[in-house]
Amino acid sequence: MVPQTDDDGRTESLDTLSSWALDKLMVPMKQRDPTKTQLHNCSETITVDGKTMLLPEGVSESQWWLTRDAEYLLVHDGEILARGDATAPFEAFEFNLPRYYKNDGQWVVENKYGKPVQTYDDERDIEHTKVRQCHRPVDLSYVRFVEALYCYDPDTGELVQQEMTAEWDVEQASSRNERSHQQAFETFLVEHETDDAILERDCRPFICDWIGRLSTHDHPGKNIYGKYLKDYHKRERTSTKFGMDPCYPGVSFRYPRGLVSPDLPGLDTTPHFPGHWNIAAEDVLREPLIHGLDDRSDVEAKAEDNQETDR
Repeated sequence: MVPQTDDDGRTESLDTLSSWALDKLMVPMKQRDPTKTQLHNCSETITVDGKTMLLPEGVSESQWWLTRDAEYLLVHDGEILARGDATAPFEAFEFNLPRYYKNDGQWVVENKYGKPVQTYDDERDIEHTKVRQCHRPVDLSYVRFVEALYCYDPDTGELVQQEMTAEWDVEQASSRNERSHQQAFETFLVEHETDDAILERDCRPFICDWIGRLSTHDHPGKNIYGKYLKDYHKRERTSTKFGMDPCYPGVSFRYPRGLVSPDLPGLDTTPHFPGHWNIAAEDVLREPLIHGLDDRSDVEAKAEDNQETDR
């Protein structure tokens, strides 16, 4: 990851960038309801045909949701401002939004119908907030867990390893277990409308391992459903060849292969990264997982270009 500059030209700190990335890896969704999931926002804006999308006047934050029908919705106060298929680029979405563009040295803002409503001499004078892209699930099936997190420091030209711990990682075991398990179930399980049940033994090892890798103290207690812990999902028992096994009716793994919902179209169980980028499989994890970059040398080249420009 490479620090970016904000609208005021200030460079993000490495700690800020790594905290942002860890939040997305740890809990890819921001919140959820029975029919859809809200996603985190990225810093990149959306431009279609040279026009940058804007939020309606008075709306300061993009709220993107992913539905069970694999459709992205940009919603505000119950109104759908934009929508598109989960596998389609943002440029192909339907937008019910104002947008702006540069024309003859001036910045023109048009309404959702394409009618110019304001002009500005300085882009910074535009009062509307830009639409930020949402964090979209990608196929990371070949990465079971993120082992390390690195940020590129353009000042030193080095990769700096960041701490991989969660906010709930406290020394007191009872607090750590309660908070970590709650977040684990919120992250990796999702309610659905069918009566299908997922067995406790199928999800417990995965969640235990995930929690252990985000803790500097220890793995969660062996009895992760201890008496002092509340049940985050209803539990029953189902008859299997092993006897009566604990299970969760009406829930299923949301991200059984890392960070990907298997229900999304266009995704499958085999990794595509090595073949698409012409990188040996054993070298995949040594390369930066940054969209649009073939090799880490591209990052270094861009950083050097920026430094030369600053001079």
